[in-house]
Amino acid sequence: MGLKAHATALYTLANGKTSSPVPLAHGYACLEGDPFVQGLFSISEHASTVVGMDFLIRCGKVLVIAPNGIVTMDAAEFEASLKHSSALGNEATAKAPTKAKPNL
Repeated sequence: MGLKAHATALYTLANGKTSSPVPLAHGYACLEGDPFVQGLFSISEHASTVVGMDFLIRCGKVLVIAPNGIVTMDAAEFEASLKHSSALGNEATAKAPTKAKPNL
């Protein structure tokens, strides 16, 4: 990639252990099909890519963690689905039958 390290960072891993120092560099990257955004990147020999929350925000994405999986999606689409779900919930509440009060 040709990135020059400017600093290092330590990460707390999921198992609670601290990583070895990881070099950091400024650069540009994108998610497939999206425009490039500037960000801070860790430089390693690993083939896998780790994407941070700041990078997702800059790309206009959200991370959704559900019981059956994890997915990234467009933030605008996610917000629209929340509004739609909220509207359906309000509609269902408005149409819900009320219990008849007994005449005493």
